[in-house]
Amino acid sequence: MITEFADFECPVCQRLKSAVDSIRASAPGQIAVAFVHFPLSRIHPHAYRAALVAECAAQQGGFEAAYEALFSAGANLGAVSTAEWASASAVKDATTFGTCLEEERGRARVERHLAHAASLRLRGTPTFAVNDVLFEPGTPIDRVADSVRSILRRTAP
Repeated sequence: MITEFADFECPVCQRLKSAVDSIRASAPGQIAVAFVHFPLSRIHPHAYRAALVAECAAQQGGFEAAYEALFSAGANLGAVSTAEWASASAVKDATTFGTCLEEERGRARVERHLAHAASLRLRGTPTFAVNDVLFEPGTPIDRVADSVRSILRRTAP
C-alpha cells in the first residue's frame, strides 16, 4: 500500500504523478495507492479548492477523473471554472457538483486528511508512505518504487 500525501498545485507532485502511475501499473491489482489531501494553502492558493473539487467529484464516483484533471491543469489550476471541473471529472450531475463545491461539502474530509498529515508531522509534499515507512519530500521516487518491489517480493507465493 502506497499512501500519497499530496497537493494538486504542487509542481513536484504534478511531475511525479506519472511515476506513481507506473509503480501501480508495474503490478496490476497488487498495489493500492491511497491519496491523502495535503493542500499547502500558504504557498499554493488554489490547492484547497482543488482538494474540494476532488472530494465533490468523488461523491459521484469521479475521483479518478478529477485526480487526472487536477494534476493535468498544472499552473492553470485556479483558472478552471466549476462547470469545467464537473465536465473533466465526468460527474453525473453538474448541478449537485456545483452545490457541493459552493457549500464545501468535502471540507470535513480534507480537514481530516490535514489532521492526519499533522499527526505524522509531515513537512511538505509530496510525502509517500509504503506500508508504515515514510519517504519525505525530496526522496527519489526510485526509492519508493524499490520499497514497493521489496514488499512484493517478500509477499510473493
